[in-house]
Amino acid sequence: MSYNPDYLNIATQFIQHFYTSFDSKAVAGLQGLYDEQNSFLTFEGAQLKGRKDIIEKIEVGLSGVSTVLVLS
Repeated sequence: MSYNPDYLNIATQFIQHFYTSFDSKAVAGLQGLYDEQNSFLTFEGAQLKGRKDIIEKIEVGLSGVSTVLVLS
């Protein structure tokens, strides 16, 4: 299996997009990252499947969280 040689740039862009949307409470911008049926998230023991449940967890369960992005 080969990997994309630009993986670091791809990962950096993903992280920047995710946390910029997350911190600005623009959760709608995150919906495209999750498949309607085939995306999964486990967080603090809760197992979630599908875009709707994941976005709901991000909106409600993580509302008081803020982040600091450090790239090294």
